[in-house]
Amino acid sequence: PIEAQQPTPFVSDQAKAYAKEQGLPSPRTTNLQATANPVRGRVIADFYDKAVSDPNDPAVVRSYNAFANEVIDQWEFLKKQGVNVEFIDRQGQGAYPDAQAMIQDVQQNHHLFVDRTGPGEEHLMPEMNAVVDHTPDGQDITTNDAFRAVHDYFGHAAAGNTFDRNGEDIAWRLHRQMFSKAAQPALFTETVGQNSYLN
Repeated sequence: PIEAQQPTPFVSDQAKAYAKEQGLPSPRTTNLQATANPVRGRVIADFYDKAVSDPNDPAVVRSYNAFANEVIDQWEFLKKQGVNVEFIDRQGQGAYPDAQAMIQDVQQNHHLFVDRTGPGEEHLMPEMNAVVDHTPDGQDITTNDAFRAVHDYFGHAAAGNTFDRNGEDIAWRLHRQMFSKAAQPALFTETVGQNSYLN
């Protein structure tokens, strides 16, 4: 078993408030010390590797439409909580040296750095490339950027979990509770699918 590093109760409370606002069941912080199953991970990674990308498949479009809309709702909710989100260009290198630094930044400063989608990193689904907001200096914030922010906040900072395979599995289980059943397949692809492939 693994131990959550430093849970952030106020983030968990905000997740519950969002769920109530959206008519979703209250998120539960269960199984936060479970480890990811490597056999399951390899099966998912193999499927992810061999899957045929079809952004016009009706089921894919439905799920990503729901997912994108709900990401935007969470982004707007996050801003209302007074969290200062700063987007930086690290070209996929990560906005923090480790998860602990991110968690401390959220806990102590109500601040979050997010590595923005870089050139050549456009998403296959057009919904994820849509501009949904702008930074104070006028730079575009896409749905994909907003997702990176809300997932780090509600998926990782809430439980104080890392970015390794175990922490990512915990983040998926936490964050999926804030999405409708229609959006969860897209969320699974963006989190468990990608992380299983990478890890």
